[in-house]
Amino acid sequence: MTKNNGAAKSGAATQISDPAAARLNGKFDGMGVARDDFDLKEDLLSSTCAIPHGRGKSGKTLVSRLMVECAMVAGRPLSFSDADRANAGLKDVHKPVDGPESASLQDLRTFVQRKLETQLEGNGSSLIDFGAGNPVFEGILDEVDLSGLMRDYGKQLLIFSMIGPARGDVSYIEPYLNHPSLASADFVICCNEGLTDPGREISAFDPYLETQQIRAALERGGRLVRLPRLTSAEQIETLGLTYLDAALGRPNANGRCLAPFAAAATAKWLRALPKAFAPIADWMSFAPIGDLVAVLDRELAAKAAARSHWRVAP
Repeated sequence: MTKNNGAAKSGAATQISDPAAARLNGKFDGMGVARDDFDLKEDLLSSTCAIPHGRGKSGKTLVSRLMVECAMVAGRPLSFSDADRANAGLKDVHKPVDGPESASLQDLRTFVQRKLETQLEGNGSSLIDFGAGNPVFEGILDEVDLSGLMRDYGKQLLIFSMIGPARGDVSYIEPYLNHPSLASADFVICCNEGLTDPGREISAFDPYLETQQIRAALERGGRLVRLPRLTSAEQIETLGLTYLDAALGRPNANGRCLAPFAAAATAKWLRALPKAFAPIADWMSFAPIGDLVAVLDRELAAKAAARSHWRVAP
């Protein structure tokens, strides 16, 4: 039985290094914000605070890393922060990552409030990885109407709820789907197919998508997406690779890379994402997946052309 897409948070760090897209290197400030010569008016239209949410090992880190990488490739301003007291997964690949001074609840609460206020008063988008069971997130929701506050400032609050085919996964997110402080939030119900048995990627979720809370959330405007299985997810995290570098067979800081089959499978997975995430494409303008796939295809075409030239050279 092989299950993926919920890998542990570990591995050596490596930076995105795509020579075809100059915006991917050296364009970050001390807050972990991707910088480039972007059209400010366009980016102001997609000022989003994205919060991946779900039980441990549900795929939150995978989705967080994917969104950060897509924003970097597209040159969109995205401040990304790791507020997970147990594991700091973003910093294993993407640096610099903003985080609290310590793992204490007080420092974490101060840090998160500062990040949210910066989002409200500034431009660009942000992503906060709270991790599972973070009492600070729950405390903020009890204290303020977070989605209403975001709405009043003209911001989008995007809750990316990750589930596997388990009652516990659905039970974990259900209280938030109907939380009064998230009434104005945009909810994505993301079925992580990497947590299913092979061959049951679709049917495994059917019983859980029929629960009253899930159906009510979808009827209120929530959207359902399915994250395809990434067979090399754990290896990519262990190596500390970006998904683009993994698909292109590029090495990490220690010179290790995916084998050709695993790299090809990762490239196929990336190409499947625009269709998989099509239902939320308008919500993902702060981190467009299509730009990442376009860079991948250009780089693979360049590599193929180079190999062809090498074969015919005298």
